[in-house]
This record gives sequence, C-alpha cells and structure tokens, in this order.
Amino acid sequence: IIYIADSALGKKSAQATHNVEIAFELNKLMDITFLGGFYDGETLPEQLNHINNRFILKISSRIPVKITHFYYDFWIGLKFLQTILKNRNQIIYIRYRLTGSFLFLLFRIFRIKYIVEYNDHTIEQFRFMAKYGKAWSELGKKIRTNRFTLKLIELREKNIFNNAYYIRAITAELKKYIETLIDNKDKIKVIP
Repeated sequence: IIYIADSALGKKSAQATHNVEIAFELNKLMDITFLGGFYDGETLPEQLNHINNRFILKISSRIPVKITHFYYDFWIGLKFLQTILKNRNQIIYIRYRLTGSFLFLLFRIFRIKYIVEYNDHTIEQFRFMAKYGKAWSELGKKIRTNRFTLKLIELREKNIFNNAYYIRAITAELKKYIETLIDNKDKIKVIP
C-alpha cells in the first residue's frame, strides 16, 4: 500500500495526527510506502521513524499556503510515479481533499486502484465557512458557494468515488451523501 498524507505532518492538528496514526497502524499490518510533507521549523512525529519506505518533502514556510498545496501535490505525484512504476500492483490509500486533483488524474491515467477516505462534506463545509467563517472575502464566499462551483465539486466527487476501489466514510451521514453520487454502494464502508 502507498499511503499519501494530505497535509503537513508537523502541524499540531487533528488532520496531521490522523495521517500519522493511520499510516503507523497500517505499517504494523504490512510494509507501506509513506508519502508526506512538513514545514521547515516543525518536527516530524516519532512514529514515522518506524516506517522504512518513506518520502518526506520539507516545505518552506516562506511559500504562501495556496501555492504549497499545488507544489505538494506535484511533488507527491512525482514520488508516486517513481514508486508505482516499480510495482504496479500497489493500492493507494488517500484522504480526499479538494486540492488533490493532480493525484486522482494520475490514478485514472495509470489505472491504479485507490482507497479514498472521506472525512468532510466539502459543499457543506463551504456553506458553513461562508456563513460563519472570517477567512474569506465577500467575493471568495460568493465564488465558493455559487451553484456552478458547487456543481463542479459534486461532479468531481462523483468521478473520484465512482473510480475508487473502496471508500472509507467517517460517518453514516457521509456514507449517505456518497451513496447519492455512485452506483456501487457496496464499496462504501463506515469506519470512524
């Protein structure tokens, strides 16, 4: 299994902790290849020292966050290609995130099986942030919550879920949402 972390690992966040815990537990069961990144000035979690096959990108904290997402995805994509071309029989485990399009495109091009973990309803998160969040400008709120943008997100999620080998939904509510998007509902499991 190739485990692709979706965020900087050194941050003190639930998301970063979740990435490390899942990878650490998978590594107890089988050899995994771990792909992830962290910002300079942060320390990597100690559990990662127990994973032999790991590729960690050190991200400069001087790079704006919006750019680091694309930089990170591009780097992960290259490491993924190097790894998968050595052994095409691997399965990918990746946590869904809106900025991961490049990776899902590579999975589709190379016909790679992937397990996708879905933790948050992106459309509902956008609506919530537009209503209660302070990080977005008024224009940003309108762009993220207009019908066209929300439909594009739904189509993207439908494509990713339909092409997934297996889907891990964190809650029963997320499973219900995914079931509205795909035909094969048997590949969705709720695992908190």
